[in-house]
Amino acid sequence: MGDGRDDNPGSPGMRKANSEETGWTLGPKRALPFLLALAGVVLLLGIAVEIAEIGFGHRSLYGLQSRLDLDGEATLGSYVSALMLLTAAGLLALIALRERRAGSGWALHWAALAAGFLWLSLDEAIALHELMNRPIRELLDAPGFISAWTLGGAIIVLLVGIAYARFLLSLDRRHAVPFVIAGALYVGGAVGADSLAGEIISSGLRESWLWSLELVVEETAEMGGVILFIHALLDYLGSRGSVLQLRFEAAPYTEHAGRKGGPARSAQGPPAN
Repeated sequence: MGDGRDDNPGSPGMRKANSEETGWTLGPKRALPFLLALAGVVLLLGIAVEIAEIGFGHRSLYGLQSRLDLDGEATLGSYVSALMLLTAAGLLALIALRERRAGSGWALHWAALAAGFLWLSLDEAIALHELMNRPIRELLDAPGFISAWTLGGAIIVLLVGIAYARFLLSLDRRHAVPFVIAGALYVGGAVGADSLAGEIISSGLRESWLWSLELVVEETAEMGGVILFIHALLDYLGSRGSVLQLRFEAAPYTEHAGRKGGPARSAQGPPAN
């Protein structure tokens, strides 16, 4: 008499018996401490190199200063921020797909946000926004306008805010409020603090503690806004009955699975003539 288990090696029963499966669920409560710790490391290292540069005159630290500086490209901070923005873009894309399948009228808004955050991730990595400086300076005939891109950025933010007003009003307060706060933090750091940075440079205070403080405030606001937004997106998915889960299945090594090339040999002898 059989034991009730399907003898077919491809059946779920046999796979469960012959393999080990590990799952990892990503939710807002699990993601938040990790993201905060990651941002904390970036900020602490950035503060350390600012103290070394402004306080003790060490401008290189064997090349570490340019990699850990909170101001600049190809740094640890820009890499981490780009990954966070890319994570937000991925979550927005998942929500857009879910809303489309559900027949929601706001699916396109979610998709547009996903595209926008993908652009922000790319911009964080290679500083595309800096290309706006020269055209705006020439348009305004203001060659001394150091952070000219912030004017264009403010206009874009205003237009997006108008376009998404009804979208935000359609959301539950539980989700709309964190979205707005996250956006305000990020824009305040990216546009507002960078405008202040331009004034500091124009005043000849680039090598001062005021400049260092501005860098810390700007980076904290930007990363804090993105972290809050990721947390809010994960909470939104959870409220809709969706969770992100990664599953890893480790199958045991077998002779046939380990052999490269050629058809698998049959366990039985050759067919009789």
